[in-house]
Amino acid sequence: MSSPFRPSPQNNDTDLNERTSLLPGPSTSTSAVSQLDNLPQQEQMGRPSVSASTYLQQSLFSDLAGGMAQLGLLVAMLQLWWVLYKHPAGLFSWHPALQSCAIIGFAEGVLLLQPPPKNQAVKQKGLTLHQVFQFTALPVILAGSSVIIYNKAIHAAKHITTWHALFGLITLSLLLLQIIFGAFVVYSPLTKIFGGDSQAKAAWKYHRITGYLTLSFLFATPLLALDSDWVHNNSSFAERLVIGSGLGVTALGVLTRISLGKLGVRRT
Repeated sequence: MSSPFRPSPQNNDTDLNERTSLLPGPSTSTSAVSQLDNLPQQEQMGRPSVSASTYLQQSLFSDLAGGMAQLGLLVAMLQLWWVLYKHPAGLFSWHPALQSCAIIGFAEGVLLLQPPPKNQAVKQKGLTLHQVFQFTALPVILAGSSVIIYNKAIHAAKHITTWHALFGLITLSLLLLQIIFGAFVVYSPLTKIFGGDSQAKAAWKYHRITGYLTLSFLFATPLLALDSDWVHNNSSFAERLVIGSGLGVTALGVLTRISLGKLGVRRT
């Protein structure tokens, strides 16, 4: 079966997709991805989208890099949760537990848009799923951050004293700004700040660029946590190596799936 993300032979397809509204009418039913991909852009707009399960299967596991990213994320998180299970730390345990769940949500929300869909019906489904993952992960990471703030407060401990804490604060700030930026780019009532939908779509590449920057901090923050006193006292070197390697493999998978054209980089 054809991939839903096969490059179109026309050079102006990418620009046409970028200028087309990201949120047309809601999809009405499920259709074959390959059939949608072969339709002209005008016909795709009126056709039903693909199912969520089909889209996720085609996007998250469409290539070796995608599979590696999923495997790395799974291994890292299972190892972390095993450490938390063996060494419960009361209220503090909720901080790494919640933050790890949030990392999964944010990472999957990015991976499912790689490679970027070419036709509008599939593109709409991807955007909807992207929003579901991001808006689900946001309250989770806010809860995890609140736990560590409260835990330090009740123990009269100082805040932001390590690189891990500093990167965590930067990551949280970037996430909030990124979600606000994305809302202004996507939702028609808010796109007026850019001068309209067309101008807002032109800014979409900057949302992608800042999104990858934010994801970099999201991966760097737990890597810095591996050097914390609690992690060193409650895990072996091998366990820390597994967690770090898993996150590294996931980051590499995301990196290799980046479409430079969507970031405004044109290959000569």
